[in-house]
Amino acid sequence: MCKEAESLIPIVSSSARQVVLVGDHKQLQPVIQEQSARKCGLDRSLFYRHAGLAIQLREQYRMASAASLLVLF
Repeated sequence: MCKEAESLIPIVSSSARQVVLVGDHKQLQPVIQEQSARKCGLDRSLFYRHAGLAIQLREQYRMASAASLLVLF
């Protein structure tokens, strides 16, 4: 739910040369109530904005193997 600007503050202030974002871009997005902020694209997280560059894990370790075979629509 972190807004992009909120994510950039620790990144910039730490002078990081590389950043690793871990998570799920389809989870909760930032809550933006101001329409003008939405029009500027501030309703997206940094993670969501860069999801196209993501490397997907091939194995998951959080659930039983049999459960991971289920596909829900």
